[in-house]
Amino acid sequence: MARSSAGGAVANKILIVGDDAHARDELAAALARSEVQARAVPGRRREVLVACLQQVDLIVLDVAAEETGEWDLLREVRALSAVPVIALLTAEDAQKAVQALDEGADQVMVWPVDGRELEARVGALLRRARARVRGSNGSGSQSWQRAYAVASKASREFW
Repeated sequence: MARSSAGGAVANKILIVGDDAHARDELAAALARSEVQARAVPGRRREVLVACLQQVDLIVLDVAAEETGEWDLLREVRALSAVPVIALLTAEDAQKAVQALDEGADQVMVWPVDGRELEARVGALLRRARARVRGSNGSGSQSWQRAYAVASKASREFW
């Protein structure tokens, strides 16, 4: 769990993205046991990119439906930020798993997702992300600084 500047606990922000509402709800329920703030949204590019600009801590992205543009979204997210991404596939397919990793996903999972495994992977990615931030002496990356400069006041109220 992250800490606020005042010392209080602040939940990590997890964005769950996909066009299947039932699947998004399942993932949010699985993460409800963790100390995270999960928000499930359809695969709308604008909302996801705005969330990236606001320091979302992790994205769970369903890339199973190729026709909905999630692969493009994955590439755009990676171009904007280093936020950890877990890509979800509907079937064990080594070629698609390799594609997801090549496009910028940090982890790949296959439906049906085991809630405990999802929690463990989210926790591991968040720990690594926090270690990278500590390693940068808290100065933050230039890409995050540029991202904040681009974000409008309305988009900052996303959460």
